[in-house]
Amino acid sequence: MTRMNKFLIAACAVVGVAAFSQAHAQAEFSLTFSDTNGDMGDLILTTTGWDDPTILAITGTFNTTAVTGISGYAAADNILFTDASVPFDFSGISFSTSDDSYNLFDDGSEFGQILDANANPGGGANGPGSFELTGFTLTQIPEPMSGAMFGVGLAAIAVAARRRKAA
Repeated sequence: MTRMNKFLIAACAVVGVAAFSQAHAQAEFSLTFSDTNGDMGDLILTTTGWDDPTILAITGTFNTTAVTGISGYAAADNILFTDASVPFDFSGISFSTSDDSYNLFDDGSEFGQILDANANPGGGANGPGSFELTGFTLTQIPEPMSGAMFGVGLAAIAVAARRRKAA
């Protein structure tokens, strides 16, 4: 066995173990949305994993203001539903900026609503400071190990092609 073959086998083993452990780790999702008030959000949601989508962290922007983290506003349960038509339930997902807190929740409409804590401190649906969402996009952010596995696969194909050409 050549040194290159040994290297490729070792690299595949390392990447395979890392990919297996990564598959059972946290997952990240991008959630962009807009509402009838003209507000726009671009959030990164870090969850405990694909099978257990409890949100651990929220970053991003809301109307160009930095999101500072998860909020408990409006009794949010902060669970992301990746396989539903609306990715949050009635309790919703709450996040904070430097000057306010917000809650995205499913009110039974097509896209859900967003609540503003300054205008609606009690967090009641359809009250002041509540706006219908006009759309959203939820996508999973690929893990870095996916790229590493792709690179090792390309290297293995290149070595196999080179060996075949030399033979």
